[in-house]
Amino acid sequence: MQALFANCCLVELVITGVPSVTFPVHIYEPVVERTCRLLKMNKTTLSSIKIQRSRATQAFIDRVFRSLNLVVYRRPGVSNFLVTDSWFHDGFLNLASFKFIDSLVIKSSNVTWDALTPIIMNTSCRFTHLDLSYTTRFSSMHLEGEANFSYFRVLILTGNNLRPENFYGWENGLTKMTSLVELDMSENPIGDGGLSRLILCLQGAQKLCDLKIEHCNFSHEGLVELLQFVLESNHLKSLSIARSDLWEWSTEVATSLATFLAHSTIKTLNIEGIGLGDNGFAIFREELPLVVNLSFIDVSNNNGAAETTLFTEEFISKALGIVDIKASNNLIQEESLQHLKATLAGVGREFELLENDVQKLEIHFP
Repeated sequence: MQALFANCCLVELVITGVPSVTFPVHIYEPVVERTCRLLKMNKTTLSSIKIQRSRATQAFIDRVFRSLNLVVYRRPGVSNFLVTDSWFHDGFLNLASFKFIDSLVIKSSNVTWDALTPIIMNTSCRFTHLDLSYTTRFSSMHLEGEANFSYFRVLILTGNNLRPENFYGWENGLTKMTSLVELDMSENPIGDGGLSRLILCLQGAQKLCDLKIEHCNFSHEGLVELLQFVLESNHLKSLSIARSDLWEWSTEVATSLATFLAHSTIKTLNIEGIGLGDNGFAIFREELPLVVNLSFIDVSNNNGAAETTLFTEEFISKALGIVDIKASNNLIQEESLQHLKATLAGVGREFELLENDVQKLEIHFP
């Protein structure tokens, strides 16, 4: 078995279910020893380590990294480190272990911001991908210091209970992320105030292509400011405001979106679950520009009825480059669906219609 592992050229190691520090040592220690032996055999090929559903100690994780001799030989082999659904009893890792990590993902895990600050903020670490999703103990995080923010290309902060006041500690870091390509701030109650501060911080992010601001408690006023920012940032290609509670301003939102599409160059728009309703779909349809540049749109879960299919038909006629439309889980009746099918048949383009009894409606143009 040892000879087999020595020649398997392991690329990724997934560590699952590391037991609690209170677990019997005579069972726990052999697991650690075998893991470290496996790492030593494959240290020249291993590039990714994942720890999931574990209650590991800092000592265990440090032993894993020492097995790779990252610190001794300064070998930049392991570039991806991911932790999900895990609990660390005594802090996190030592700084030296992270000097060659490009992608750091900490999701749904019990790690405090204070434990990560020395790593993320240190100038010797050059992360390009940082994902801190659903780790609620980060609600007091800040990005102050001289870290290498200019290397960041992907920043994902979904579900961390960030509020408008948190951005006072973020301005320094965000304004320096000039290489940022993807930003996901979804499921944080930042509201209009936080959205305004975020937009201000992103003025220098000239490479930003993908922006997700889903379910962030902003109003129609905040949406207008966001859409204006996207229009001025002509490098953006994808925008998602899915699951934003905008039903109170459904008709105003529809008008703003139609106006936005008349001038926008983005290719992907996700407005799933924003509360358009049938009235919103009607306004959206009536005010659509003559030409729509989108290749993908998701209008699912918007409580639309007959107007959903009418909007879809109108949209297809004006978005000649459309590839995918998602309109699932709306209140579409069979009569409206049949009318849509007849319209699609006369479009003159090959298409695939995905539908079933649970209100799934997706249209794909190969």
